[in-house]
Amino acid sequence: MFAGSGFAFAEDLAKRAEIDAEADAALAKLLSENTHAAELAKKASAFLIFPKVTEVGIVGIGAERGSGVLRQNDESLAYYHTTSANFGLELGFATHGYVVMFMTQPAAQKFASSQKFQFGGEGQITVFKAGATAEANTTNLKTEVVAFVFDEKGAIVNLTLEGTTITRWDI
Repeated sequence: MFAGSGFAFAEDLAKRAEIDAEADAALAKLLSENTHAAELAKKASAFLIFPKVTEVGIVGIGAERGSGVLRQNDESLAYYHTTSANFGLELGFATHGYVVMFMTQPAAQKFASSQKFQFGGEGQITVFKAGATAEANTTNLKTEVVAFVFDEKGAIVNLTLEGTTITRWDI
């Protein structure tokens, strides 16, 4: 019994290390390519980083899934899954990353204390997409939570965080 639990623990450590490395690379990419994200990152209290979210659409139904990490002061606090189901004209395969910046400590604490969060359901969030953020004015932003979608690849056009659910993953 102990040998099996030791193996599971080692697997969990490896998965956390993989997510952390991917999150480091994704955040560095976003901040180097997007000056507005870099400006806001200097003020952010915490980051929720999903380096790669995969979306698949088959005639009228789309689904997406990815793994990520909540970071504060360069420390990984918890790990999460992001999932979404879409209905409509969905067809194809795509990937993207997104980073959520919690601009205040209370916003970060509220998120960290919950087991589940849904965009569009639990509060205000401002979402910027790569390309569209070039002209975005982040100077006078008043929201406590900001998300940047970036590194979009593939053929699905209907990209939104609305209805996306984030669930804590105990690994």
